[in-house]
Amino acid sequence: MSSSLRFIACALSFVVSGCGEDATPTPTSSAPVTAPTPTPEVTPTAREPEPPPLVAPESHVEAVGPYQADTSRDCDGWPALDLETSEGLCVGIVAHAESAGIPNPRTRFRPRTIVEDPAHANVFWIVDAGARRDRAGRLFRMDATTHPPSIVSVAERLDRPHGSAIGPDGRLYVGEVHQIVRFDTSFEGASTDVLASREIVIEGLPTQIPGRDRVRFHPLSAFVFVAPTWDLALNRGSSTDHCAESLVEGLETLEPCHDELEGTAAVRLYAHSVDADERHTWGGPRTPWAGLRNSVALVAHPSGTILQGENATDFPEDDRPNEELNVLAPRNDGRVHYGWPYCYDLDRPDDRWTRALFSCDPSVNPRYAPPRMLLPAHGAPLGMAYYVGELAPLRDRLLIVLHGYRSRGHRVIAIRVDGEGLPVPDAAIEDIVAGWDASDTGPKGTPVSATVARDGSVWIVEDNNGTVLRLARDAYAASRRGEAPVITPTEAHADEAFVSLHRDLLTPRCARCHEPLRGEADAALTAITREGWLREDEGDVLLWQRVRPGASRRMPLDGSLTDAETASIRAWLDARSR
Repeated sequence: MSSSLRFIACALSFVVSGCGEDATPTPTSSAPVTAPTPTPEVTPTAREPEPPPLVAPESHVEAVGPYQADTSRDCDGWPALDLETSEGLCVGIVAHAESAGIPNPRTRFRPRTIVEDPAHANVFWIVDAGARRDRAGRLFRMDATTHPPSIVSVAERLDRPHGSAIGPDGRLYVGEVHQIVRFDTSFEGASTDVLASREIVIEGLPTQIPGRDRVRFHPLSAFVFVAPTWDLALNRGSSTDHCAESLVEGLETLEPCHDELEGTAAVRLYAHSVDADERHTWGGPRTPWAGLRNSVALVAHPSGTILQGENATDFPEDDRPNEELNVLAPRNDGRVHYGWPYCYDLDRPDDRWTRALFSCDPSVNPRYAPPRMLLPAHGAPLGMAYYVGELAPLRDRLLIVLHGYRSRGHRVIAIRVDGEGLPVPDAAIEDIVAGWDASDTGPKGTPVSATVARDGSVWIVEDNNGTVLRLARDAYAASRRGEAPVITPTEAHADEAFVSLHRDLLTPRCARCHEPLRGEADAALTAITREGWLREDEGDVLLWQRVRPGASRRMPLDGSLTDAETASIRAWLDARSR
């Protein structure tokens, strides 16, 4: 695999009809689910035939948004990024936070999902979560038939939106934290009409922890439409990492996790119907699948298969626990509980829950459904899509977008699947887009989800850097081999204050999860600069936004910083800005 300029395109909002949302679904399969298989080693993807000789122009690398991109040897028309991809593919950057039509002084651009318009090829609807606060989300329409693309803000003040999909009526469905809404996107060039068409489809979703004035840990409304009925499967994530609120010391046995009693940490199913006015509605819900900490990554196959990518409980070790790929449907064997918070990996009991009345041995517990296969530890799958197109390395593959910041995250992987969308026996995990660590050519990638366009390209959105990317065939693949972009390296030199901060605070408290902080002070400062921790974010630097008192999911996650530690970070940031 070449290390030269490569191509990218990350939830995934694939709906029942795959690439073309207006396709007719096929009947649900009743094939049994095979025994789980452990995570195989990563293997190279299949190679496409060598492209014909091409006289390549000289590379011209320049800043495009947060990246240094090759605008001369482009990626199918878009500036090419320096990423590792499957042979013959590349990633181009299409839009970023400073693109015309996106800037807004009140919020950030955090794209979470993307879906192609049902009537117009290369026109996309982008759900932007905005800043990490309520009512900061937006909906954009992007016309990528032009270079640069035309981007229009259609709706604002959405409440922590995430999921999106085209429904059975051809309308765009969007998941806000507390409800599902839909928009009529058929109005040509009239964004006000699209906004006026907004309707609530499902409402009253739980967002707060009962009895507590705070938002759940995993409230995002990811969803998929299910073949052949157009029922809607919807994530209701857990309230914590390992349900710590339900752990009571000194008891002989433990009560079930409170999420089970509330119907959260589960995937709900809403039944589709059409009323007398021919309007599509969804009733319910039922909760057929429980014990799922966080089901942001959902995908439905035309056969009726539903897969879920699990963000498992966090352990401090880099190599455990593994994330999971679970089969939600078809299942007719009564195994409806997927193990969280009691189990991890295939059958390992969490030591914090060993006194619970839940066995992680599937031969003993007929309710427990072990994962179909294990995914990279701490990968954080947030999106999935079945590939439908002609890019050879991606055929017959399930694409999984990993958002995680640890070493096996921040990449797009693929798994070969059969005709019903299930991983084939002994399926290998293949890197499709990798090499996304922070460097002089760009920040660490934070892909969230992806969608497959009608032309076979894969469109990826990443939230922390605020970019829209496209994975496509690379006309210049041969000429990129062995070459590297000419970039002036950035090196930071730590002053005495940072050396002390790095030694006394960052290394002992943060380096366990943030690998770049484990080195010398100069290297650590270079890393956090490249990764964007020192850039402005809503009136202050991003680092402070994540460690300040009262921050949402304040870092580090295993315990708040002391007042003195917080003050030392603030003092260094203030001194640095003078």
